[in-house]
Amino acid sequence: AIYGENNSILKNTGTVEITGADSAAIYGKTPTKVTIENSGEIKATGNASTGIYAHNEAGVAMNDVNVTINNGSKITVKEQGTGIFVNSKDNIHAGGTVTLKGTSDITTGAKGIGIYAKNSALKLDKLNVTTSDEGTGIYLTGDQSSLIKTTPSGEGKLNVKYTGSATAKVKGIVYNYENAENEIEVVMDNQGSTESGIVNIYANGSGTFINNAKLKTANAARNSF
Repeated sequence: AIYGENNSILKNTGTVEITGADSAAIYGKTPTKVTIENSGEIKATGNASTGIYAHNEAGVAMNDVNVTINNGSKITVKEQGTGIFVNSKDNIHAGGTVTLKGTSDITTGAKGIGIYAKNSALKLDKLNVTTSDEGTGIYLTGDQSSLIKTTPSGEGKLNVKYTGSATAKVKGIVYNYENAENEIEVVMDNQGSTESGIVNIYANGSGTFINNAKLKTANAARNSF
């Protein structure tokens, strides 16, 4: 795997594969700046493992912790795994910035998450997530979090393909902070034919949630939890 801290710049253009549980293929942390860039392929085949983990444990500014995912990037994780995880020091301090350019693919196992971002800014062009039972495409938490298009004229689209059982649930985007606003198109494809619940957006914060984008579900049997 790849590990870096103290103003490290970590770039992957090849293939990184790890097999251990609870581990990370690429791991970067503060106390100073962290820059991670992926243009290649990452495979984390152990349960509860992470493809890219960026940890702002020192509480530096959000723009000092940067993860860039370039066009054609592929990340695969297994059960309870997370494709990209950006974490903050606590519930008060900032996490980092994740920028997805072009089209990227993330595949997770059951209870997996494509991107988890805490108190972080996520900029999205086009992301394809394939997931299974109780999976989630994108999970945002913390009042400093945001999700916007990479560029104002960009596509800003999340495709989630569900391949799990007919008795499990799946979510596109979870907004776990108050007064969230969505401008990302979310398309759900229920290939697993779940009858337990499939939702494009799950708003779990207080205040008012506003949707400004197109939401579409294919092959939906049930759209409630």
